[in-house]
Amino acid sequence: MARTCPSCGSRDIAKIVYGMPDPSVMEAAERGEVVIGGCCVTVDENGDWAMPDQRCRECGKDFARPRRGRPALT
Repeated sequence: MARTCPSCGSRDIAKIVYGMPDPSVMEAAERGEVVIGGCCVTVDENGDWAMPDQRCRECGKDFARPRRGRPALT
């Protein structure tokens, strides 16, 4: 299933990558394949990921995929 922006409906979506990027991730970011999200990650009160993991290349909206089945960060 293709990812779709909840704001504009575009399917031109890039993955947001968190943490210290290695050279291959930096190269992918330079090509526009991924977005560097920074090194700090936030979790909610249940220990679940609370950061956007997708960015629309059309409108710039950051959003998260549905969390079903995604493991908690503990």
